[in-house]
Amino acid sequence: MLNTKIIYEKLEACTDDNHRLQLLFDLTVNLLNFDEKRTLEVAEEILALAERLDSNKGRSYYHSAKARVFFKKSRFADATREFTLALDMAKLTNEPALQAMCLDSLGIVYNQANEYEKAIEASTKALRIFRNLPNTLNYQAVSLNNIGNVYKRLNDFEKAEQVYLEGLHIAESADDNRMAANLLNNLSAINIEQKDFKNAIKYVVPALQNFKSNNHKYGEVHATVFLGHCHFGLGEYAKALDQYVIALKLLKQVDHKPIEAQVYKGLGDVYLKMEALPEALKNYLKATRISIEIEDYIDTCDLYMDLARLYRQLGRKQDALDAIDKCRQLALSHNMPKKLALLDALEKEQGA
Repeated sequence: MLNTKIIYEKLEACTDDNHRLQLLFDLTVNLLNFDEKRTLEVAEEILALAERLDSNKGRSYYHSAKARVFFKKSRFADATREFTLALDMAKLTNEPALQAMCLDSLGIVYNQANEYEKAIEASTKALRIFRNLPNTLNYQAVSLNNIGNVYKRLNDFEKAEQVYLEGLHIAESADDNRMAANLLNNLSAINIEQKDFKNAIKYVVPALQNFKSNNHKYGEVHATVFLGHCHFGLGEYAKALDQYVIALKLLKQVDHKPIEAQVYKGLGDVYLKMEALPEALKNYLKATRISIEIEDYIDTCDLYMDLARLYRQLGRKQDALDAIDKCRQLALSHNMPKKLALLDALEKEQGA
């Protein structure tokens, strides 16, 4: 992917309208993490040009660009609608790679919306198409990363690791450093989930370096938070705090609500260890508000359990019971049996 400055230079020199469509779409991808308003403006330029050219490819680009903005805002229903429209337009072209990219994008949205079977089906279809096309190793790595993300959310860490490692091998063979960094980051994430923090650090440090060298702020803040989690897990609380503070500064440059929630959760954990209970509560509440806003039911359940424990320490028994009740309602309404089991253990622990 070209950087934004180069894309603008190429647009000035471009005399082929079909090539201009591709450049404008590349521009929306580059602008997404920094200027959503401008991203939508460029999307409208794409639509105007696509209509003038009667280009279904351009129409697909338009809907994909809009969908990415909705996805960043965690508006998953809107993102699903727009990516579906993008796929419908792509099917009217003779470009299977474009269809596969739309399928892969749908897979990402389905995963975040907790529709895991649909997510695996969409990204597996995309992977199958890419494997039958030449010069698509980087896209294959993307599809494998997306499939691995679904298994990660399902807590099937063995399968996730297998898929991520396959994707990493492909990304490295294609010299796709950016995708390799994403896969390294996700390998770190599943090790963090399994509390193997030493192994997680081995993955996240090169991921962070790679994101920095590619000026990928979105990935950089993600890896920074994971490094904080690693230090916290190893009992290095001051180092963890430093990483979370760095992440908050980076979040002033990019809008990344899921990772912002993780930062506040991490800060809450650190302050709890330092026995600064009011600060811990303040940060847990911030994390909970964000998780509710973006409809991340899994993390919201975990945060309610954190709050229940903390309220008990603060002597606020009714608040603790309310947090447990909210967690149970959420776990029941979204079919999360593992969270219900953890909640049962918490209630026994607290004598509720």
